[in-house]
Amino acid sequence: MPIDIPALFQTIIVMTLLIGIVVTIHEFGHYIASKLCGVRVDEFAFGMGKMLIGKKWKGTLFRLNLLPLGGYVKVHGQEGHIDEPDSFSTKKPLQKIFILINGVVMNAILGIIIFSIYLLITNFVVIMPKSEDISMKFDNVSVVEELPRISALEDGMAAAKAGIPENSIVLEMNGKKVYNIDEFKSVIRSNFNKEVTIKVQKLQDLSIKEYKVLVTEKNAEGFPIIGVVIPGEVYRLDYSGNKLFAPIAHTLNYTKYNLALFGNLISQSFKDRSFNKISEGTGTIVQATRYTYKFIEASYFLNVLELCAAISLSVGIFNLLPIPALDGGYILLVVIETITRKKLSDKWLNRFVGAGYIALMGLFVILLLRDFLQFGFIQNVIDSLSKLFGR
Repeated sequence: MPIDIPALFQTIIVMTLLIGIVVTIHEFGHYIASKLCGVRVDEFAFGMGKMLIGKKWKGTLFRLNLLPLGGYVKVHGQEGHIDEPDSFSTKKPLQKIFILINGVVMNAILGIIIFSIYLLITNFVVIMPKSEDISMKFDNVSVVEELPRISALEDGMAAAKAGIPENSIVLEMNGKKVYNIDEFKSVIRSNFNKEVTIKVQKLQDLSIKEYKVLVTEKNAEGFPIIGVVIPGEVYRLDYSGNKLFAPIAHTLNYTKYNLALFGNLISQSFKDRSFNKISEGTGTIVQATRYTYKFIEASYFLNVLELCAAISLSVGIFNLLPIPALDGGYILLVVIETITRKKLSDKWLNRFVGAGYIALMGLFVILLLRDFLQFGFIQNVIDSLSKLFGR
């Protein structure tokens, strides 16, 4: 499938800005917490690689690096014991944990801000996919509905003729709610040779419209049909009765929902004695870029906004994992040192963090290669550029 070059360039710009903002906000959390605890921050870097420009201010070297992806802070005394008043290693355990966890807190705050904008645009209505593998209870939501989703239309059939859009959800049929595929089919089958009024909501912009559909055709089994593909239901969450706390409520619901999905993947992987499901459910920047490209190409800017919030929350949650080199790994180390009342030597600390970096980089490379091979992204880009330049 050819790549839309303008959409591709927009995607690159959006993803570069998104990663830069998410990581910078995370690192700013560490920076501000360090300052509040009297810990010096040696460097605050925007981007990676060679420094282009830099300026020292209040003991911190602020630097702009060559590669505009991510960034980092160097907290004085975090990666080795330094016996100084402004060193991380001389602070109390709770101060250390506060510094380490504040990056995650800032990611959560960014997620809440993005969802605030999203909810204002959507009039406090959110559509989320329903999974048959998990049972969800959403908190602080005015109304939760499970509604059928129309994913595609058959050309020349009644639904397509009536103008019903693809990627929409069915709100009502003949003035009554329908909550699943069976209810949808029941209304169609009981109205053969009659007109059915179907109210749908487009997922692209959440606009609502009614359509008049004349049911005149039957399938091979003799059942009346209108030519729609309904793969399942979605959750429609209405926060309009709780607007003030809606962004926080939705951030918590969104996080709980995705953790439940990932927990189910882990459970199924252990049952099947295979990590294929975890691998399928875990993506890299390539997968995020692919989704961003698809959303931009289709002008689904609400989905891009939602993806921004999802990435910020994912970065925060991922950093909480008790893996060496991540914030969660450092927090675990602080807890162990507090319980045992023994400091880990610089030699073992470097080994601890180094092992974490190697493991994370190995996992990242494997997932990256999988995503490139799975999506054929590079070949599509090459084919599209070749066409663009007439080769």
